[in-house]
Amino acid sequence: MRGIFGLIALVLALAVVGVLAVKQLRSNPAVPEALPRAGEASAPAAMPAASLPAQVGRELDQLMQNRPRQLDEGQ
Repeated sequence: MRGIFGLIALVLALAVVGVLAVKQLRSNPAVPEALPRAGEASAPAAMPAASLPAQVGRELDQLMQNRPRQLDEGQ
């Protein structure tokens, strides 16, 4: 008898989760696009994909040059 009630409870719990999942998947999220406020800086413009490796290389070089100074200062 206890097993039957446990099985019924499990099926009901799965049904509730299924209904909630279907509602969540079918809902149309009305998320407005975030506009920058007056005091905030706008997002940087998208960079072309071809210039990204060069920029990453420059930034890594700059970070590696600053690294020995940070180690000498004990940070």
